[in-house]
Amino acid sequence: TGEVEITVEGAETPRIAWNREKAFFDELPKIHDKGQILLCSHGRQLRIILSQFLAYGFERMEEFPHKNTALTLVRIHPDMRKELIFQDKYSHLPETPLKSISASHKPS
Repeated sequence: TGEVEITVEGAETPRIAWNREKAFFDELPKIHDKGQILLCSHGRQLRIILSQFLAYGFERMEEFPHKNTALTLVRIHPDMRKELIFQDKYSHLPETPLKSISASHKPS
């Protein structure tokens, strides 16, 4: 929504969350310098990470859509440049079960 300094009680703002996570991402290339890494995250957290990795800023983090269990691939080059390869991909999931679940789930 663009209101990145407002949060619900007990939650972090995007800036606080990123400040906590940034140290991890700064250390990651030093502790794992070969191969691939699978990072699993919740949707809002993923938006925070992508907005910072790709230099969009917190104000534009809502531009990164996501669905539950979707995959996003970011390549980190040796020069630390980040490249978005694909985003919000869920073709690995079968369509029929998901459609039947969402069709049968009606909020009360």
